[in-house]
Amino acid sequence: MDNEKNQSENPELDDLGHSQAVKAALHLTVGQISKSVGNEFGLTFSKPAVATLAELINRQIEVYAIDLEAFAKHARRSLIGVDDVKLLARRNRSLTEVEASGSSVPRKAKRRKKENVETKSETKKEETKVEKKTEEIRAEISDPPE
Repeated sequence: MDNEKNQSENPELDDLGHSQAVKAALHLTVGQISKSVGNEFGLTFSKPAVATLAELINRQIEVYAIDLEAFAKHARRSLIGVDDVKLLARRNRSLTEVEASGSSVPRKAKRRKKENVETKSETKKEETKVEKKTEEIRAEISDPPE
């Protein structure tokens, strides 16, 4: 009961908890991707390197959120739309190519060397987890607090 009262009186604290949860999910995802890439190329990433990379990505996402809000506001809208996202991605060649082709999910480039089946299935599982987390984060970003 007291917890509910604190949440309703302090929405900033609620946002802080949500923000921390998003950062934790991002850190976990960056760690998983780093491990997958490390396995693929025979590298290891230190925990500080993963944490720094996660923080850089988080800051870039914050910049994207500000830009998306500005694009929508400039168009006198309160809702961020697909056109705002396209405008944000206009300088990213691979994203504009995907958008131009009509595909909704970018395809991974084919590799020249052969991989064993176990590595492929592990990588596919990791990619599925990453895609799931990415969609969750996109949903959170596209649903800004009112």
